[in-house]
Amino acid sequence: MLVNDNHYRKVKSDSVLNRLTHFHVCSPGLPPCLGHDIFEGVVQYDVMLVLNYLIKKNNCSIETLNICLHNLKVNDISVNFPPFEEKNERLLGSAHENLLLIQLIPFVIVNLLTDLEDPVWQMLLLLRKICGILLSAKLSVGQVFHLKYMMNQYITERLQLFPEIPLRPKHHYLLHYPHLIIQFGPLKYLWTLHFESKHIYFKTIVKHCPNFRNILLSLSEKHQLLQALQAHQPNVYEDKIISDKVVHYESKYYSHTFQILLVVFVSEYVCYRGTIYKKSSFLCYGQDQYGDFFILDLKNIIIDKNYTKLLFIGQSFTICYDNCLGLYNKLSDGKLEACLHLIVTCSQVKKFAERRRKLFIYS
Repeated sequence: MLVNDNHYRKVKSDSVLNRLTHFHVCSPGLPPCLGHDIFEGVVQYDVMLVLNYLIKKNNCSIETLNICLHNLKVNDISVNFPPFEEKNERLLGSAHENLLLIQLIPFVIVNLLTDLEDPVWQMLLLLRKICGILLSAKLSVGQVFHLKYMMNQYITERLQLFPEIPLRPKHHYLLHYPHLIIQFGPLKYLWTLHFESKHIYFKTIVKHCPNFRNILLSLSEKHQLLQALQAHQPNVYEDKIISDKVVHYESKYYSHTFQILLVVFVSEYVCYRGTIYKKSSFLCYGQDQYGDFFILDLKNIIIDKNYTKLLFIGQSFTICYDNCLGLYNKLSDGKLEACLHLIVTCSQVKKFAERRRKLFIYS
């Protein structure tokens, strides 16, 4: 910035932008980016710090950890993460990769841990919970105050457990997040990853575009054509059932409990309000007074002849959060035959999802 032939660089004095009538850089100025502050900052360095500590304490090697990471699968699909490097002070992944990694980190190292009550391991789980709350679509005022308490606790534990490793500026930024959430709302909607995603789209066009005479015009035209296409496509969140893999319902192949249903089609794959449901997947359809979740292991999806009613049928069980593992444990099994509460309607799922968007911090 150049003002009166004077260059303003770094933080040396009061910003000239503060002379504006309706703007001040600290009240609160602009919203922060979770991607850069958390997943390319705090998570990137602190997760690797904890992993190096656990490797040394549990007498395992970085190669063993990489094998566990390589063998990790989600819904039978391998998840590709950059490998851990020995004596490296930070993770090598991008913000999105680090986001996925901290969600799945208990599955990677849980079999290598000898002490689940290790304060360093518990500190990592605390950071994981903080990330889960920051990524929530909705937050109450009480949750924001609880987040503030958790952040103060995390910074304190980080200082006590690793006093020789200094904190970074982005650790300090964490302490301002509760106030910024009150000012701007959930920060998930304000991070810069949305713009980086749009940037990737333009880079892909440039990569495949043979004409560079007026590249800005080419990018603008292709982008507007894409926007026009998306504007004319049907809304994926409509109450419309989409399924092209259906068979006619025959009562002799199903339990007597299901014969009372006036159904016509049975499907193993359904898309409803932008979400795909299929056989052998898991559906959360409720929560009890203790905070435990009701899960349905889908066996069949039943559709009426007009494609307006949808029933999910399967085996139910309850899961609760294990604070030592950072994972959910199954509490009880239900029976497929004794099943009036196992027949879940699509409106049931919709109401629960709207009431509480964040069903799990992680699953």
